[in-house]
Amino acid sequence: HQLNDRQAHDLEMLLVGGFAPLKGFMNRSDYDGVVERMRLSTGELWPLPVTLDTNNASKFVVGTCVTLLDTFGNPVAKLKVEDVWRPNKTIEALRCYGTLNRYDHPAVKYLMVYAGDSYVA
Repeated sequence: HQLNDRQAHDLEMLLVGGFAPLKGFMNRSDYDGVVERMRLSTGELWPLPVTLDTNNASKFVVGTCVTLLDTFGNPVAKLKVEDVWRPNKTIEALRCYGTLNRYDHPAVKYLMVYAGDSYVA
C-alpha cells in the first residue's frame, strides 16, 4: 500500500517511538476512545487520532499482512491488518478540532478533502 507524505510521517513517528505508547496506527477501539474521551482503550490520555486512511478498504483483509511503501515506492513496514472501518469524519472533526470548516484548520482540510473513506489498523 502506497503511503502519502502525511501517512509516511505518522509511520516514522510510530516506528521511532515518537507516538509512544502507540505501537501502530490506531484500531477502532483506540480511535473511538480518543474521539469520544481523549483516551486510548488502555485509559491513557491521547489527544488526536493517529490513523491510516484509505479509499481501497477492500484491499485490506483482517488477519493478512500488507507491505507499506513510502512515497518513492520503497517498502518501509509491514502492517498486520486487525481492523478496517468507516469513521464518521464529521464527528471526528467536531470533537477533535472543534470545526467543520476546512479553511479554519489544516487537519480538518486533510480529513474532509484528502483522507480516504476508511481507516485501517
